[in-house]
This record gives sequence, C-alpha cells and structure tokens, in this order.
Amino acid sequence: MLLTRKALEDFLADARTRYISGNTAESVLALVNRKVADVTAEIKAATDGAITNRDPQAALEASQVFNELAQGSLDLKAFAHELAFNIADSERQGKANKARISGGPIGLYSPQLDVETRSRELVRVGTELKTLMIGSDPGGGYLAPAERRVDVWPLLNKQCAFLESGVLQMETEHSALELPRVTGAPTVTWLGEGGTQVAGEPTFGLVRANLAKATVAIPYSQELADDTNIAAIIGDLAARAIAWAVDAGAFEGLGAAAQMQGLRDWPGITTTAIAADGLKPVDFDFIADAIGTALANNATGNLVMVMHPAAWKILSKIKTATGSTLPTMMQAAGSISQGLTRSIYGVPVFLCSQLSQTEVCGASGAVTQSVYVYDPNQIAFVKHKAGTTFLTDPFSSASTGVRYLRAYFRAGVAVLNPGAVVRVKGLKLT
Repeated sequence: MLLTRKALEDFLADARTRYISGNTAESVLALVNRKVADVTAEIKAATDGAITNRDPQAALEASQVFNELAQGSLDLKAFAHELAFNIADSERQGKANKARISGGPIGLYSPQLDVETRSRELVRVGTELKTLMIGSDPGGGYLAPAERRVDVWPLLNKQCAFLESGVLQMETEHSALELPRVTGAPTVTWLGEGGTQVAGEPTFGLVRANLAKATVAIPYSQELADDTNIAAIIGDLAARAIAWAVDAGAFEGLGAAAQMQGLRDWPGITTTAIAADGLKPVDFDFIADAIGTALANNATGNLVMVMHPAAWKILSKIKTATGSTLPTMMQAAGSISQGLTRSIYGVPVFLCSQLSQTEVCGASGAVTQSVYVYDPNQIAFVKHKAGTTFLTDPFSSASTGVRYLRAYFRAGVAVLNPGAVVRVKGLKLT
C-alpha cells in the first residue's frame, strides 16, 4: 500500500496550513484534488480484482485498503467542498465560476472517482466493501462476527469428544509446534558413606504437532438469507461439522493426504486386540487390561476412555450373570429404571460417533471397532492462533443466487507419552 491513513492526515494538516498561510483556495484545492485522485486510484486498484475476478481473498485485502484510506478520503472531500464554497463566495462569479469549480481542472473530483461510487460498483457484483470489511451482514460479509470466531472453540469443547475428554489445548502462529518431552528419567543410586556419586542425566526429546487444514462449505440461496436467520443456523452446523472433523482426525487421522496425525497410528502407542479375529465382549476384562497397560506406562492415573456409541450400547447390555436382567454397569441394588453412570472401573467414558465401525480385524476379515484408553494430560491438541475462520462468499454461483458459508481451521495433535495411549481393537457388535 502506497498511502496510509497517517499520510493522509499529515497531508490534510499541511493543506490547511497552506490555506491559512495565504495560499489561494484554487491552488490548495488543486493539491487536494490530486491527492484524492491518488487515494481513489489506490482503492480502485485494490477493488478491481474483487469486482472482475469474484475473488474473496482479493476482496478481503481490498477491505483492508478501504479501512485504511476511506476516512482520510472523506476528510479530504469535506475540505475540498469547504474550499470550493470559499471560492464561490469570494469571487461571486455566478454560473461561470460554478462551472469552473465543478468541471474544470481545479474543480471537485469527479463522481466516478468517489469512494462511495466505488462501493456501489461492488454492490452491483453482489457485495459492498464496507460490508466485507466488518462482516456484519450475514448474507454478504466475508468475515463472521468476531464473537463467533472467539466462541467457536469453547462451543466445540461440548460437541467434540476429543476436546471434552480434557486433552491439553495449545495455540501456535506457525504450521507446526514442537513440544519438549522427557524420554528417560535420571538414574538414582544408593550411596554409602564415603561412596562416589554416579551422575545420571535425564534424557529429553521433541514431539511435533503438524497442523492440517480442514474446511466446510455450506450452500444457501439469497432468498433463504433474506427470509430466515439462516446465517446463524448454518454457522452452528458448520461448528458442529468442525467438531466432528476434529474427532475424526484426532483419533483416526492418517497423517497423510492433508490429514492430521491421529492417535490410532501414532508411533509408540500400545495396540491390543480383544481377540485375533475380533470378539463381541461378554465381560470388561479387555478394558481392565487397557487401564493396567496405560498405568504401567507412566500414565498419571487420570485416565479417560473413548468409544463409539454402538460400543457403549453393547457394553451396557452385559449382564451380571447368565439369565439376569441386571446390567453389570448398574448398581447392584438398582433397577432398570435407573440410568447408567458413563464410566467403567471409575474411568469416565466419552462417546464419539466419528470412530470407525468398519475396521477389519484378523485373517477372517471381521468388521470391528476400537476403544481408546489414554491419559489426556499426555496429549496436546494444537490449533492455529487464527482460530476458526468463517467466510461468506457472495460470488459463488452468482448467476443462480447461491452463496456459500465457508469455514476452515488448522489443527494438529501431539502425543507426549505414547505409552499412555492404549487402543483396544477388535470389538464386534454381533
């Protein structure tokens, strides 16, 4: 950007000083008109891309230019009108003077160069630059209101099983974040009187969370935007879709094909199977084993468990004995009118609908699913500091009046202690 708001303020102050110091109104007005032409040319150059190419990113950048220059341009325009009035008043030359002011080389800048006219040009292609700048119009703003960008992650904490389970949450301004971790404890030796101290240093390493980008685009018509509060509705739907994407990526992301690296294939985690070819569970021994394994690998004891709702349904039907109607997870003195506490062996259970139900286990090709037991204090969820960005694209399918709400975010996972994550695979539903 060649011009800045500060430069325009300084120019206006200098122009006023020139006029007060005795320069003629005509000469000062000529300077002001030339500066206004420069400002308008820069605004025009910034906005032409948005108008011609229907480019949302160009429109965002144009809004920044507009933000910087619009007020200064309006101040210059007001001063130009003041000078023109003084010229007309002092010279009292009637129509001839008015013609010279409005149309001559030192007259007021022509309407086609006006910032407001430039905004009207943008309106004709489906947007208005001030709207793009502040994002307050649910049908035409590029940026969602700031409160949505701030509140979307607390909202996701309640919709996303991975975040709700209590994993560490961090931010970065970069494409990745490296976190230090302890890989080996110092050696402790018993030392007798007069003995020689043996040094035993701890060892350290780094774990890297690579951020991946996920996007969602929801189409809606102009009529729907006019007649309903569709922006709020689809905004919530987009947030929910993001929560599901976080769950899918954090647990089962491949770390390839632009996906984040999830827990399932994270190097060093413990993976066990209920049975070689999968098994419909009849007891909870496999969960006891998973808890024991995590604790043996230096989990803190504040473990959590995540499974698909279908897995919870199967486990909730396990009875205390053959022929009994009392579920094992129900209090012994209770009845089936009671609700089940969503925990097993004191470990809270979180349900995630995004876990796969079609994992193949063993040589038989059995279709199964997995249960995850882990220490959330040993796992970090890292999101980009920009948060979740909501964009409304008024240029998409302009000929049909269809618009899109687009949302995107960047995030990744880092496992500080892979041993504190246990995946139990092979759970069959039938």
